[in-house]
Amino acid sequence: MDAYEVVKQVKKALGDKRMCKYGLSFEEREGKIAVVGKVDTIESLKKIKKVAHNFDNVYVKVHALEKDVPDSHRWAIVISPTSDVKVEANFRARNVHQLIFGEVVKVLNFWGDYTLAKDSRTDFVGWMRTSTLVFSNEVSLKKWRSSGTYVVIDKRFSKSNLNGSDLHLPFGVKVPANEKGRFWISTLPNGHVLRLKKSDASPCNSKRLDDMFNVWKEFLGTPYLWGGTSSYGYDCSGYVGRLYDYIGMRISRDSDLQSETTVSIKESELEFGDFVFFPGHVAMYIGKGSIVHANLFYNCVSISQLLEPTNSYEKSLRERVTKFGRLIEDDL
Repeated sequence: MDAYEVVKQVKKALGDKRMCKYGLSFEEREGKIAVVGKVDTIESLKKIKKVAHNFDNVYVKVHALEKDVPDSHRWAIVISPTSDVKVEANFRARNVHQLIFGEVVKVLNFWGDYTLAKDSRTDFVGWMRTSTLVFSNEVSLKKWRSSGTYVVIDKRFSKSNLNGSDLHLPFGVKVPANEKGRFWISTLPNGHVLRLKKSDASPCNSKRLDDMFNVWKEFLGTPYLWGGTSSYGYDCSGYVGRLYDYIGMRISRDSDLQSETTVSIKESELEFGDFVFFPGHVAMYIGKGSIVHANLFYNCVSISQLLEPTNSYEKSLRERVTKFGRLIEDDL
């Protein structure tokens, strides 16, 4: 086997670089091929070794970044309303994703004021401000996750309190909490206490598609934000992804990945909650021929008439449809 074939199979095993951080070289030495470099997680390293195991002339000298992280910092929880995920450890770097309060990441590395992390929900990897995170070992994280009933914020924003400081938390924030009077109380692994109004949140396990039908309108007019996944600002895939996360259905981060993980349906089969895909864009079908989407044309979340266009923008959308898709819960 030549080096080209090894490169091909290793990259296929690791998958999309948005969800796997690695830097590898492939060196031919005395009839053998060495895979050398670094990869994000132990799980990714196992994938490389599995490929190498299939061939006699391939060996692996790859280090998993997560092995260098102290046990006390292996995991982190977002403790700010939002935390941007960037391509580089620089505040001027491009945002590729965003997490909200309570979401969990696997920690991979540190550089200056930034932490390289892997999102537990979407698997996206990028650099986050360290100041927006609280760190934990695996035991403490599991204890926190099982410390109460998981509740989710139903409102566009909820004025909450974390250890004495007010926070305006966005829709979709999920935390394990216990009832205390008029509040949900969640105690983070570092001992900080979140106080959330009971009227602003409800148990996650009660959510269904009908609940998404009741909330999507709340975000009409929300600004378009590249990489945004919160009611402070959405991009197209961030908007539909957050709505589906609200009802407990996991979905990929970007529109191309969402297209790959949905089944194709016919236009005549469209129902509320189905996906409409375009080149580099996604919208959600809301019935009566209409879609809702975070778009740059209006620079916000808005409704467009797709099946019977009323203006040139809607006509261009209709012409550029690449797929009608549906997320099947049983396949998740």
